[in-house]
Amino acid sequence: MTTDIYIATARFERIAAEIAALEPCPLFGVVTADQVKMALAENDVLPEIIRADVERAARRDDQIEARKQSDAISSPVADEQLEPISAAAKTLLLN
Repeated sequence: MTTDIYIATARFERIAAEIAALEPCPLFGVVTADQVKMALAENDVLPEIIRADVERAARRDDQIEARKQSDAISSPVADEQLEPISAAAKTLLLN
């Protein structure tokens, strides 16, 4: 079983150039793994571990938009009505 994923060469080269252009972290003096992760995420390259959370958030956004479109909702959806985000996604997004 292979887990290789191929992307367009131009996109690959753009992402590589963005990573190569990262400035070293002022605290550590090197480009950190977090900087590389952010550059990847900004180019829609995300780890498998957060896929379910991303898909859940997209469904939630679609549901909210559908409610707004149908005028079935007159006030914002309360946070407790939305599906929670996993600890793995929170860690990735907050670090």
